[in-house]
Amino acid sequence: MGVFMATLASGDSGNRARPLGVPGSWRAWAAALRLPSLLIAISPVLGGTALAYRELGALDAWIVLQVALIAVLVPVATNLQHAVGYTVRGGERSG
Repeated sequence: MGVFMATLASGDSGNRARPLGVPGSWRAWAAALRLPSLLIAISPVLGGTALAYRELGALDAWIVLQVALIAVLVPVATNLQHAVGYTVRGGERSG
C-alpha cells in the first residue's frame, strides 16, 4: 500500500507533497474530505437560521436539518471528486 500524499497550498514548502496516511485510513479520509472547509459551508446556514428565527420567532427543525445536510454534502462530494481526480492523474506520486 502506498501513502496518500497531498500538496500544501501555501507556505515555504515549495509546494511539495506530504504524506497524509495510508489510503483508506481515517487520516486519509479526513484529508480527502477537507473537514475544516465544512465549517465554511455550514456558516451561511447558521446565519440564515439565526435571521429567520429573529424574524419569525420559530424554526422548522426539519428544514434547517435538510438545508444543513445539503450545505455539507455538496463540498464533500466536490472534495472527494477532486481527491479522486488528483489520484487518477498520479499527483500523489509526484513531488
